[in-house]
Amino acid sequence: MNQYRLPVGLKDYYGSRLDTKEQLRHYLFQRFDQLGYHKIQTPLLEYEPVFSEYETESRDLYRVLEADGNVLTIRPDLTLPIARFLSTTNVALPNKFSYVGEFMQRHREYQGFEREQTQAGIELVGYPSTKAEFECLTIINQINQDWFDNSLVIELGSVDLAEAVLDQVTKDHDQRRAIKQALFQKNLPVYEKLIEPYSAGPIGTFLKEWPWLFGSSAEIEELLKDSGLPAPIKKIIQQIIAFAQFITNLPGQSVMIDLASKAPQKYYTGLIFKAYTAQSNQYVISGGRYDQLLANVNSKNIPAVGMGINIQMMAELISPATPASRVEIYCQQDQLFAAQQLVNQHVNYELSLADSLREARSLAHQHQRQLMILNEKGELINDLENRTN
Repeated sequence: MNQYRLPVGLKDYYGSRLDTKEQLRHYLFQRFDQLGYHKIQTPLLEYEPVFSEYETESRDLYRVLEADGNVLTIRPDLTLPIARFLSTTNVALPNKFSYVGEFMQRHREYQGFEREQTQAGIELVGYPSTKAEFECLTIINQINQDWFDNSLVIELGSVDLAEAVLDQVTKDHDQRRAIKQALFQKNLPVYEKLIEPYSAGPIGTFLKEWPWLFGSSAEIEELLKDSGLPAPIKKIIQQIIAFAQFITNLPGQSVMIDLASKAPQKYYTGLIFKAYTAQSNQYVISGGRYDQLLANVNSKNIPAVGMGINIQMMAELISPATPASRVEIYCQQDQLFAAQQLVNQHVNYELSLADSLREARSLAHQHQRQLMILNEKGELINDLENRTN
């Protein structure tokens, strides 16, 4: 039977977990509809150039060879196909889009992920205002209240911060990339060695403290109050702090700042945000601003903010919804139409497909359902009553 095993990193969904995933899909689409988002659905397969600009590890892509020799890629991301869609249509902007779909990436199993993921998300395209970020954060807070009993923590950072800091240090592209890689991977020995030549400079103290600049907005302000940072860096940090202070006004919402946070995707350009719980070392929700993404597909910068919600992870973390109690109706062959009318009138009723009462009782017990019987008078009686008479 080994040939029927699933490949590593793939999983079947069945029963309560699948029910929970479907409930989450419905909830999120309903929430997005209430806020005026337009649904969008893109194909599972795209030409590889849609992703090649941002998927540098081409070995992580799944490819499909067409009969005519063209190579298609199973999408590893859901935002990039929407960018492709906007570049090839005349949809009016600014606009807001919502989606739910699957994507696949190879080698995710070695990072603790499943290769195939179900993701819901929103894209707010054409909005330069920080109100776009605020809307995303309020949606996260609503999800936190409705599904996580306020246990989700929002973490804030900025892609711009790393660039602004390194502008004060070096213009060497390779050196900047190496410093960021060591910083984001928390590879402290390598990071400390890389910044050593700049430790005596004007932001040397900040460089040394950078990997540990994580905490509440008050803690970050205290850590940096005498840092003497240049104005461009201060401005970015103050923006992050302002967002953090805004979030603390949302019902039951915890927020942290990580000034050494890595962007969830390579196309992000400004504020980034992630949401996680203590139950998992992976982020449930992530997003941010990506003002330059659309320039790569239509040569025009269009401001945008988006976020993705990992439905699979949510389904694993929250308690499965308790299903409504089900009732199976057993009847004789000549009572099928009458029994079906009862089923149509009650959402938790279903027809017992057993040929005998004994089999019906066995199946009801197996399915953990109540059994009711349609008697000769057309009355629906509980099976326990029937057995005592």
